[in-house]
Amino acid sequence: MLRGFGVGVDLTPFLIYPYERAQQWMSNEERPPGFKAFFTKKRWMTVDAFCHWLLHQLIPELKIKEVHFPVVLYLDGHRSHMNIRISDICTENDIVLICFPPNTTHILQPCDVALFKPLKGLWKAKVHEWTGKHPTNKVPVKNMAHLLNEVWQNLSASYGQKGFRVCGLYPWNPDAVKISRFLSKDDESYETDSCETVTKNIDGVPLSSLDECEDPPAQE
Repeated sequence: MLRGFGVGVDLTPFLIYPYERAQQWMSNEERPPGFKAFFTKKRWMTVDAFCHWLLHQLIPELKIKEVHFPVVLYLDGHRSHMNIRISDICTENDIVLICFPPNTTHILQPCDVALFKPLKGLWKAKVHEWTGKHPTNKVPVKNMAHLLNEVWQNLSASYGQKGFRVCGLYPWNPDAVKISRFLSKDDESYETDSCETVTKNIDGVPLSSLDECEDPPAQE
């Protein structure tokens, strides 16, 4: 999971691994500094994972970076974000939740608009570089965090700022959004009930990192 701020503050990525519990090869030493991880049977966000991210990564990191509260947190409409526990955590920590309308994240969500396309390009280049040096055509999951960290370090915070500006979120500017795009047949993005975003014909598609990674051997 990747998040940014309109004022150019980058947050450390949050990794979700498709396992019920931590594997033997996973430890704090196996992850880049600041990276947090959570484990689910599925590859996408869950309520528990989102609460963990709020309490153990987002809120502490905002305080370390001395970001002034209240903070506005924009979300899509996935079920993993719609929970009373999440609402209570945010209320207690002076975070204002705002949910994007359905079928609008490709127009209103800064990461979709400005970040994912360059991120995908850098990730593919990094995977190509890695596989060229190793006798395999897939990156082991245990190496993914370090490769992602190298990619993340090469991304400019200006991408996030541009996304917020183009989406009219910061600085606040409703006129920045072309209303005609909501009616365009060329943009076929829709959200499902299963916490996935299914996207077609859009440049800024979500990064599916694990599609280019291989799972480690099963462990007892």
